[in-house]
Amino acid sequence: KSLIEDVGVFEVAGLYISAIYSDVEFCRVGFYVRYEYDDPAMMETPPPAIDWNRLQRVLSDPCVTRFRVGIGADGSMSRLDAPAESGAGVEEPAEKRQRVE
Repeated sequence: KSLIEDVGVFEVAGLYISAIYSDVEFCRVGFYVRYEYDDPAMMETPPPAIDWNRLQRVLSDPCVTRFRVGIGADGSMSRLDAPAESGAGVEEPAEKRQRVE
């Protein structure tokens, strides 16, 4: 709490996780994180001092990007598709993704 500036606690941050095996990225997951008060009235008129006990973390839906990889006879991996300029790879709609628990 002491490392977070009071004005920055309500800003949006991005979290990016990359899955890499043998120096080849095969999956990427990203989402946005923000904090808000559990009472909408407190968001509209926040108290002068941040009430840390009333804050809750809100996460966006994850954006999952999968990359096709090939495995060579020697077990080495290589990416079969180059990432596009816009950020890339192979992305599936949420309803088609397998749920991992």
